[in-house]
Amino acid sequence: MKTKTVSNKDVPVTEVEKTYIEETFKLFESEEMREHLRKVSVDWYEEDFVEVIFKAPVPLEMKLSLIKKILKQSDYDPENEKIPFGPLVTCRQIHSALKGRYNHPDGTVFRVVYRVNDSYSGWREKFCSTFDEAVEYIKGRKTNAEEKGIPAEEEGFDYDDIYSIEKLLPREYSSKVYLRWILNNNGDVLYFDYPHFDGSMDIEIPGRLPTSNPFKPGDIIIADCRPFAEEKKVLIFDSGSKVPSDYFYSPTCLFINENGNIDAGYFSNNEFLKNPMKTHVSVLYRAKTYSGELTKTEGPLGRVSRAIRKRPKLGQDIYRYLIECRERDKVIPSIFRSIRGVSWELLKKEFGL
Repeated sequence: MKTKTVSNKDVPVTEVEKTYIEETFKLFESEEMREHLRKVSVDWYEEDFVEVIFKAPVPLEMKLSLIKKILKQSDYDPENEKIPFGPLVTCRQIHSALKGRYNHPDGTVFRVVYRVNDSYSGWREKFCSTFDEAVEYIKGRKTNAEEKGIPAEEEGFDYDDIYSIEKLLPREYSSKVYLRWILNNNGDVLYFDYPHFDGSMDIEIPGRLPTSNPFKPGDIIIADCRPFAEEKKVLIFDSGSKVPSDYFYSPTCLFINENGNIDAGYFSNNEFLKNPMKTHVSVLYRAKTYSGELTKTEGPLGRVSRAIRKRPKLGQDIYRYLIECRERDKVIPSIFRSIRGVSWELLKKEFGL
């Protein structure tokens, strides 16, 4: 059971300055989301703030400092540490992950893994003897690609570039990856996990956040999940549908998929993105409404948006239709490729758009 933030020691709760609350909201670059959170987070628990902090695309050191403020500004009960994202255990886990960069037996190898294109086969790796050497290699790829003789087609993935550094212990311990850090191209560690070892130390790779959002049916949203995916626009279908096996509601949305087809999915689950890293950064940190010009490819978003504002239930009907098409295609797959989504011409004809 979660516990709400209470006072420090014998100081009345009204006199405790909880500066961590507004500092947590500042992790959201979207002013729309910040304003929304100020209204809906009244009943948030300490663990909700910790989860938002941990899942933010900011350096681990910043996360650790902010979670320590939660501990100082609240009388947190250690008995609640079995709850996911408890501040005490999360502090320990982050501290351990940071310490693990330099605390290791002789013979440990650090493997840098990165993408050079948007496909499952576009991965490269580089072996280093220390964590710092691995970070310097990452920074060098950003600033000295030509000077270091890196082929143009392998200069790095688009968006902002994302890397992982994997800690491989010597053979007598195991050659499997013990600890993995996920970094941006500035060398900042954003996330970590323990792929093959101590499950008690593992933290969920970021995904959905424990909050709703302010967007309404017909809104076109800038969906920005960098550095793991390029920015794109999506259309909100409804005010929120129950996510399977979860406790909160997420709006469904329409988007143009990688095949150029019209597709649908849950907005808060980042289902408008394709694998392999679609869930790392929640769309809600930067999500904001868009009212500018649309490209020719994005044109269907504008057409459907105007139609939904005239017929509010249309979005739900389109969503069900697109999901039915997806389920049908699972049963009757294309001979040459997996079919996902439908063409704009087909959707226009089906719904009179």
